[in-house]
Amino acid sequence: MISLAEIAKRCGVSIITVSRALDPLNSAKVKPSTREKILEVCKKENFYPSFSARSLASGRTRSIGFIVPGIEVISTPQAGIYLRAFNEELEKNGYNLLLLPVNGSDWDVISNNAEPLILSGRCDSYVTVAFSVSVPPDRPVTMLQTTALQDIDAGSFPVVCISNSKAMRNMAEHLRKEGFGKPLFINFGKAVMERMKQWSMAFAEIGMGELAVLDLPEGSHLVSGDTAVFELLRKNQEYIKQFDIWVFSNDLWAMQAMEFLNEENLTPGKDVAVIGFDNIERNYTHPRIGTIKPPLTEFGRAAAKMALERIQFPDKDFSGIRVELESEALFRESCCRG
Repeated sequence: MISLAEIAKRCGVSIITVSRALDPLNSAKVKPSTREKILEVCKKENFYPSFSARSLASGRTRSIGFIVPGIEVISTPQAGIYLRAFNEELEKNGYNLLLLPVNGSDWDVISNNAEPLILSGRCDSYVTVAFSVSVPPDRPVTMLQTTALQDIDAGSFPVVCISNSKAMRNMAEHLRKEGFGKPLFINFGKAVMERMKQWSMAFAEIGMGELAVLDLPEGSHLVSGDTAVFELLRKNQEYIKQFDIWVFSNDLWAMQAMEFLNEENLTPGKDVAVIGFDNIERNYTHPRIGTIKPPLTEFGRAAAKMALERIQFPDKDFSGIRVELESEALFRESCCRG
């Protein structure tokens, strides 16, 4: 393999200049034409800088560990949006994203399995999603919460979270003004329990009474795929007729509900208000779905900036720091009678 010295000789520059050109953090210090010449030689000779050698020399891995409770957490469209924003922010700053899924039968087990990863120093900074860890406060950890209601003990670590409360209350008030009055939440498991609690609080705060819940059997959405909610509504159609607001944990389930209403010759937004969450399916439905839009891109960027700040200011006290981003209520045809 060609050496740095040989590359420097061919390009007529110093070894330090070659090293800088190949370092994402310092490449901007090298004149673009010189950097291109160096990269061209490296490509021709199949030369790539050693990650481990660079880490040993700098004391940095240039990686941020993104610790999630199971691989399924990052397999959703929502996760894809905030992870892309997170990764883009890291790349701009010369860092890499390292996904670290941990498994466990409950949150305590998940936390216990995550702690050795953090203590190992495998990455320069870490982000945990929806769970807390018990590690020394000097460890560069940032905690993410996809809802501000999640009961997580942040301890001395900063938190970046999404708050849906205001958007949900705005949606509830809109529904009341439109003449709707009896809400039903279609729930498909423990993963959205916090979201259900937020909706319950929103309807209660404006005096619309208790939020009824219809449970989709745990895991059935994985087996039945795109028809799971449709089948649940059909099976319980006598029960659901007493409600004129159907609230779902994502837009995909809301789409199935609108198909069901069409089959029953009922009109979304006139006979029943259909509410989704995430705004992912906005271009695929007619009538369009009224929904809650979480700031997923901003969430990913804010998380990355906090993780990087933990590296840049290792002696700073981050306890009590909380970045809370607000979701937005989108009033569309499926929840409007006008």
